[in-house]
Parts: sequence; structure tokens; C-alpha cells
Amino acid sequence: MEKMDYQIVFSWPKSSGGYVWVDYEAGGSYMSSLEDLLYIPIPPYLIEKDCSQGIEMYKPFEDLTLFAKFADIEATPKSFKAWADRYGLLTDGEGLPIYLEEKLYVPLKEAFVLGEEPSASPRTAPGGEEGAHALAESLSFWLHEHRDLSFAVMVWELAANKDVGRLRKIIRWFDRDTKIEICHVKKASLDKLDIDRLSDDNYRKEHIFGENVLFDRNTHPGSLKHMFRYPDVIRPALFYVQKIINRKAREHPLHVVLQFDEFDDQGKLRKQFQPTSMLSIMWYQFYLVVAGDEALRRCAVCGQWENMRDHRDSWKKHKTCASHERVKRFRKK
Repeated sequence: MEKMDYQIVFSWPKSSGGYVWVDYEAGGSYMSSLEDLLYIPIPPYLIEKDCSQGIEMYKPFEDLTLFAKFADIEATPKSFKAWADRYGLLTDGEGLPIYLEEKLYVPLKEAFVLGEEPSASPRTAPGGEEGAHALAESLSFWLHEHRDLSFAVMVWELAANKDVGRLRKIIRWFDRDTKIEICHVKKASLDKLDIDRLSDDNYRKEHIFGENVLFDRNTHPGSLKHMFRYPDVIRPALFYVQKIINRKAREHPLHVVLQFDEFDDQGKLRKQFQPTSMLSIMWYQFYLVVAGDEALRRCAVCGQWENMRDHRDSWKKHKTCASHERVKRFRKK
């Protein structure tokens, strides 16, 4: 695949000492553009474990599979902490003031559940002064952002594989084939979802996190009326992916600038893209793959994502996975 003519300029910080979930008294909230709902951060918060160890800078865009890996992790505090330890926070922090009581914060009592031993004594918060602002992200924020990316990647992958059977559990036509709704299903619930039980509120809470109208012939523009044909679910799936990528690009923007090429004697100007956060870079990676500028594929053996840039179109599995597979077949003989 031919390399695109652009430069990604993006370095991201991560704490050298790792991160820890803590309980904080937090003030403030902010308006999320997602469905125009008021999003109120809820403790616990992920914060630097030991700010005295400093910050490391690295370039996450070099791993094009980053967004897909994030979509695949479990939605648990332990998994999110492990991700942050390796890659850092998702943003520069939620921008909410953390009100420090007696200049201290206390690790969660349930820290052992998150893979950490409870601390015998409180630790001094970053900054150390009363009323300091700390870079922190709430568990509710991580669940919110992981849910959106994980679901979008799942819908895209099903559409790419033309998996009509599973897509029909998510995307349904209603009202005499005039309206299309999408059901936001938790990934782990997709295969076992019983559509006939969705009228049960308890069952819905366990398996889905929302639904909305994708298309209605009575209210949408004429151009869309010719795009969807009953009972197709592939195009509505891609329409959803398009909508959420565009929305997330506005929420977590990527700046496009021009920069002189220092290695060009003629002073050539190059396109330079500057993501604003880890979420910005992951949604941009997803955009590149959906647009066809880059390509990913799952290994047929281990299921892990692979960047196809340095592989032939016929690639199906990692060499190590293929070797292990051959050994297993040999031992069965």
C-alpha cells in the first residue's frame, strides 16, 4: 500500500510510575456533545501513581492498530489501568477541579481488586497544595469512551465481513420498512442477544446501552431515501460508522497545518496533522482504515489485529501462530 503524503506530529505523555484508581471529592461537570446529555464524572478517578517518577513521551501513531486494540480490551477498571500504564490517559484530563482534603488523596479500599495492594497511608497528591487541579479521568469517562469506540469498531467489522446475521440483531427495519433503528449492544452480548426479550427492562439494561433512529423516510432528506433499501443492513451499518466517526472527530479534533519541509532545498510545504489527544489519534486511525487509506486484519489463529501495510493481500496469520498451529496438528496425529 502506497504511503500517504502527510506527516503525523504527535507525542503523548505517560506516567513513568503508572496510574492508580483513587476516590476524590470532585466538583464541577461539563456538557458532552454525545446525544446532548449532561455527563457528570463519577469517582473513582485514574491518576498518576507517583508523580515524582516523571513523565515519558512516545509516539502512539506508529502503532496503527492502537484503536482496534483499545476496542478489544475488557471494560473493567483493571484493564483500563493496564492500558493507562502502557499508553497514558485518554486526554489531558477531564478538566474538572479536584478538591483536595488536607492535601491528600487516599487509594481505593478495593485497590486489590484493581491489581494493587492497598496503601498503608495516604499519598500526597500531585502539586501538594490545597485546591490544586490534578490530571484525572473518571471511570465513568473511560467506560463511556471505550463503549463508543468498541461498538463502532464492532459494527464496522461486521459490515466489512458482510455478517448480515449478526448485523440484523443490531440494525432493524420498522414501520412498514420505512424506519431503521440501531440497537447499541454490548459486545459480549451480541451472540446471545434475544431480540424478543428486549421489552424486559432488566434484560435491556444487562445487554444494551441505548438505541436510536438511523433513518426515517418521513423525516430524513430526499438524498437518503434512495440510499437505503429494505432489508439491507450493510449500508445502514456503514452510515452509523460514518456518523459516529464524524461526531468524534468534532469532540476530539485533529488540527491540519502546513509546515516547511526541513529536508527540501526548495522550501516545500508539507501537510502536517496534529492530533489533540489519545482519543483524537485513535478515532483518526479508525477513520483512515474505514476510508481505505490503511488496512487492518485479524490473525486467523490468535485474533489479534495486524497492520497490513507490510503484508500481501493473501496474509491470514502471524508466522508464530502458523507454527504453533502446525505443531498442534502434528501432535494430534
